[in-house]
Amino acid sequence: MSYRGRSRNNYNKRGSYSYRGDYNNKYSQHDNRSGSPSYNNRDKESGESYNDRQYSNDRYEPRGRGGGKFRGRRPNGRFSARRGSRGRGGSYRGRGGRGDFNQNNHIDPDGDIDMEGGPSTGKARPAPYARPSRDTRPARGNPRFHQNNRNGPNWSLVTIVQGAMLDREWLIEAIQKEIMVQIKPVQYFHDGENSQFCIEDAEVAQNIRDCNRKITGPDGNKLLILKTYCSPPITDDQLVILRDALSKRYDTDTLHLDASDLYSDKTLRENRIDMKLKFSKAMYILINIIGEHISGLLSLDLSNNRMDNLSYLKNLVVVTPRLKCLKLERNELRHSKELDNIREWDLTELNIDGNPLCQHFESQSDYISAIRDKFPNLQVLDGKKLPPPVKFDLEKVTKLVPAIPNHIPPAVTEIIKQFVKQYFALYDTNRENLAQAYDENCMFSLTIPSNPRGAPLTRYLDYTRNLRRLKNAKLRLSYLRKSRSEICETLKKLPKTEHDISGFCVDVPLVSPTMIKFIIRGVFKEKHSGKDNSCMRAFTRAFLCLTDGSRLSIINEEIHIRNTTIVEYKSAFAKPPVTPSPSPVPEQTIASPAQSTSSSVPTAAPVVVGSPSKLDMVAAFCKESGMNAGFSEQCLNENGWDYMKAGQAFLSLKNEGKIPAEAFIR
Repeated sequence: MSYRGRSRNNYNKRGSYSYRGDYNNKYSQHDNRSGSPSYNNRDKESGESYNDRQYSNDRYEPRGRGGGKFRGRRPNGRFSARRGSRGRGGSYRGRGGRGDFNQNNHIDPDGDIDMEGGPSTGKARPAPYARPSRDTRPARGNPRFHQNNRNGPNWSLVTIVQGAMLDREWLIEAIQKEIMVQIKPVQYFHDGENSQFCIEDAEVAQNIRDCNRKITGPDGNKLLILKTYCSPPITDDQLVILRDALSKRYDTDTLHLDASDLYSDKTLRENRIDMKLKFSKAMYILINIIGEHISGLLSLDLSNNRMDNLSYLKNLVVVTPRLKCLKLERNELRHSKELDNIREWDLTELNIDGNPLCQHFESQSDYISAIRDKFPNLQVLDGKKLPPPVKFDLEKVTKLVPAIPNHIPPAVTEIIKQFVKQYFALYDTNRENLAQAYDENCMFSLTIPSNPRGAPLTRYLDYTRNLRRLKNAKLRLSYLRKSRSEICETLKKLPKTEHDISGFCVDVPLVSPTMIKFIIRGVFKEKHSGKDNSCMRAFTRAFLCLTDGSRLSIINEEIHIRNTTIVEYKSAFAKPPVTPSPSPVPEQTIASPAQSTSSSVPTAAPVVVGSPSKLDMVAAFCKESGMNAGFSEQCLNENGWDYMKAGQAFLSLKNEGKIPAEAFIR
């Protein structure tokens, strides 16, 4: 036998040399046949010498650098068709390449490969550590619910991510339109921000899953659809049995419901009612029963239900606001942050003993302090009465005044209301006529978020003046529109819209005799030509206008456009739309600074379509008397809003010289 590998000299611990490359040196100190106590070259598990394995006659190729068609070797000495190992770890060193080991090579009776060839249908050499084929892998998920399991059900649970904000009828119709099949969703419910329902036909459920990111929602986002196998939904007969079982666990005297270890209930198991409260489907059923029949619950026991999160209890907090005692011991809660989901309950007794989260605290005082931060009025924790909390005599914190949706001073209510109706009516229908609403030297800018979430805002990228993205001063100026014509051209290029005028929120932070600033927040539908679905957007528009008491002329406008939140989306277009006035926006001009010095009695108030408002009377009185809006309103108010009587009083006071000079300054 010839040895082709390179000879290598090794120096052992006893100071003698061992020639590993010399085949004739049979009894070196590194050979286990020499009886040497050295273990440097031994296999710790089997006691076999590495040299014996290297020079074994079972090898049909000698040791050397990999260069043939078997470049990689597994640790057990067998070959496979996968990429070999790298480095000096075997008979064929070097970077292992993709082997072309023929699985059909003939195996002789001794178990060795017949290198001379054989029938192509011979048995392949086994590779016990080779990665199994994908076709032979077991199916993922619980095999009990797998569709190929004939003894198990074929029910599937379909989850629509962020589907709680979608209308149920619209969602089902959109899915049916995509898969071209009529579906019958069972037990449709919301799991936080997601919506879920059950489908019996596994093939239909898979078709729904294949619609992932193919359906566009009203907000412009692609719907994310998930599917998992589940147990059959509860039937009407089973629901009656479940209600009877819960009624036996309910104490009417103490208003206490014992829902502990609900999955192991004998009655429920006999009727095959799956009530694993760690899953949202079962918790949804329990919450509905509690909300319909025992919403005045004071005490609830949910112990020993293997619950690993409390996000599903958010809906239970809403239907049972009076709950004081909650037991959650022997569950699988791993972090105290889960208790944030139920902080709205004003609990006086809580039991969470036996959960992994209890082991995260270094001391009992830290544990009590952390739980009391979430429930300040807690008196009993894990069955032990707590010491009274340390409190300081601080002033009682009064609640903030609730925010009002709109803030508009009465003096400018009508003029702003008419402006908003007429402006957005033209903006949604005919933007060319909006030129009359802008001053000749008006300035205009539009912005969108730097990293918007949800539907892309690409149709506004060419016009956005986001200062966080535009660092160059010249670029910032180039995106600023500085004249009436530039503004109108920009507005024409923006997508067509339909605003929800009834849901506008208007705030007026600045009112002066010559200037008004107001901010409008709301939502609109961004219409796309040739598409059925319209995208929902939210906006904020700030107007700075000059006024003479009867007209508004925009001198500065800022628009910020973003995607809607879930609350904004649900409340959009909820109220019946208000039919805007078809009359065009009156021509906006800046009032002349020249003051009227006429001593004649003001004529009757101008004719206004519909009932005349106080604001119209103030504007007419300002025009004929020459006084500003503040003094004109004061004069009309002191005379009971009688226009003729106020005019007589004005002339009388002016002739006597009792009207101050600042009354004529606008």
